[in-house]
Amino acid sequence: MPFDATRVANIVRAVVARSARLDCKTVRPAGGSPINKLSFPVDVILYTREGCHLCDDARTLLEQHGLQPRLVDIDADAELRERFNECVPVVEIDGKVRFRGRIEPILLRRLLS
Repeated sequence: MPFDATRVANIVRAVVARSARLDCKTVRPAGGSPINKLSFPVDVILYTREGCHLCDDARTLLEQHGLQPRLVDIDADAELRERFNECVPVVEIDGKVRFRGRIEPILLRRLLS
């Protein structure tokens, strides 16, 4: 079969268009919820406080990306309260603070890829 550049280009465009519609970092097992496809465990800590709507949004977004954040209430620890008082939620991924205040979804996807 001879090489057909037009056909190959059409196939590539179709694959790219399809992958753009998929969330490449999560997979839904049969009857299950999304799971992280990364080959290594991701340690995520979400520093939060009661009544913080941005903290609730951050948790939801992290869970939508297949992550299970460990929730830490900064008001339960004086040192954490002093460190993060005005900037919750704070998201720490694998030991590094990555987000303060709001999570940027595009940056989160890049960090997980």
